Amino acid sequence: MGISDRLDTIEKLIRAGVDEKGAAEILTLMGVCNFPLETLTGLRLYSEVLPKVTEYEFTDSQRYLHFLWDTLDKSPICINVDFAIPFRRMIAGALFKKCGKNFIAEENCRFNFGQAIELGDDVFFNRGVYIDSKGGVAIGDGVGLTENVQIFTHSHSESDHEIRSYAKVTIGNYALVFS
Repeated sequence: MGISDRLDTIEKLIRAGVDEKGAAEILTLMGVCNFPLETLTGLRLYSEVLPKVTEYEFTDSQRYLHFLWDTLDKSPICINVDFAIPFRRMIAGALFKKCGKNFIAEENCRFNFGQAIELGDDVFFNRGVYIDSKGGVAIGDGVGLTENVQIFTHSHSESDHEIRSYAKVTIGNYALVFS
C-alpha cells in the first residue's frame, strides 16, 4: 500500500472519529507493527495530569489523535514528508479548535491541549516548537514559528508555584517568531 493510499485510509478513520481499533489500524499504517492493543485501553496523556485538564477534558478520539501525533515522531515514517506533513495536518484539523489551510508542522512539535489552539491559513511550525496552550493560543495567517520556539500561556507565583495565571496568546497575521 502506497503513501497516498495509507493517508486516504487514515483520513477516513479520523473523519469517523478515532477509537481504540482505529488508532491501532493507523499505527499499523504508520509502520508501527505489533503495537499491543491493550496499551491503548485506558490510555492517559501527560496533559491529563496538568492544571486546567477539567476545562479541556479529552474525548477518546482526541486522546488517540494526540497520542498518534506524538507517536509519529518516534517512528521512522516521520522522516517521509509526503506522509508526515499531511498526517499532522489531518490530526490538527480534527484536534485543534481551528486549523486553516496549508498548515505544516515539522518534527517534534508538541502541545498540551490542541482543543485550545486556533490556526489561520499558511501557518508553519519548524522543528521543536512547543505550545503550552492551557490559556489558549490564536495564530494568524502566514505565521512562521522558527526552530525550538516555545509559547507559554501561563505564569506562576515565585513563592508558590501552584498559584498560576493564564492568558490567551495571540500572534497576528504574517509574523515570524524566533526562539
